[in-house]
Amino acid sequence: MCHVLWALRCHTCHTRDHLPSTDVADWEPLVKQVDSIERGSDNTLVVYLTMKSGERICQGRDIVYRRCPQAMLRFYETYLKWRNDD
Repeated sequence: MCHVLWALRCHTCHTRDHLPSTDVADWEPLVKQVDSIERGSDNTLVVYLTMKSGERICQGRDIVYRRCPQAMLRFYETYLKWRNDD
């Protein structure tokens, strides 16, 4: 349900006009977690984030990679399937 609401609210979220905190280059202190990543209709990846303030936003992947790379790494590490060499 949240993703549907976010998608309706953020269908153009990856455009420059909708950047949150454009005066802040480092979002790491602001981001609580990366919630999900979806492929948009134009084949770009959209990242859904929950901020520490409770606000939920979405942004294009490239912006998130630049502004909060550690949050993205934590998300990927959470969903990786670890393989044993045994």
